[in-house]
Amino acid sequence: MVVIVGRKRTAAVGGGGGSSLIIASSTYNYNIFTMAGSPAVPSNITVTVNAGVIVGSTTVSSPSMTTGGGWAAGSTVTIINNGRIQGAGGAGGTGASSQTKEAWLFGKGGGGGAGSVPGAGGENGYPFTPTVSDYGDPGTTETGGIAGTSDNIGGPPSKDSGGYPGLAPSTAGHAINITLNTTVVNNGTIYGGGGGGGGSWHAIYGGGKGGGFGTKGDDAVFTNSGRGDGGLAGNAVKLNGFSVTWSPQGTTAGNID
Repeated sequence: MVVIVGRKRTAAVGGGGGSSLIIASSTYNYNIFTMAGSPAVPSNITVTVNAGVIVGSTTVSSPSMTTGGGWAAGSTVTIINNGRIQGAGGAGGTGASSQTKEAWLFGKGGGGGAGSVPGAGGENGYPFTPTVSDYGDPGTTETGGIAGTSDNIGGPPSKDSGGYPGLAPSTAGHAINITLNTTVVNNGTIYGGGGGGGGSWHAIYGGGKGGGFGTKGDDAVFTNSGRGDGGLAGNAVKLNGFSVTWSPQGTTAGNID
């Protein structure tokens, strides 16, 4: 039995036999168990990602591909990847702000991480009109974004002290999430998303660059008690206590744990 995805042709799944899913065009947040028809009996499922196809994610909170939940005992999943499976990129951190008696000081935003949906660049530390270079650049599907770098000092503050700590960058999304022991034949690439760059804690220092494939975002030039640290990368494969058998492993970026 074969199921074509992109879009799909389906037939009955189940009965303990073998079933094949073919991803023929780029898609997001692919759930193997759901696409196999949520089989209630032990099933042997093979998923093939065609060459030139990207399986991505629209959000860092969801993996690009997951085996899904609900498998009957004795089920097996094999993923044959001839394309790219790539997690979403983390957003850059927002720069902090602080006050002196003379002016607001705005930290610079971190760059967005690389991903199937790239991470957004972080903003500067306070919503006065900033210069463009205060913002971190968004990432791309291939690289992390450059952080904001300019020194921007705002007008007189309305208070004498205090400030805003900024928002932390996003941890990036996982490429594959497994919920049972899985075989992966990787003839293409499997990349965790890049973490967002840290937002700067201080106005005269730049934020951190967004991470590339499966790479943590850079810390901001100036950090304070963990604020300004870069966001973590997404995994190539999130194991959740299960195991992956590679045949071959091919090109991956990001942790496999």
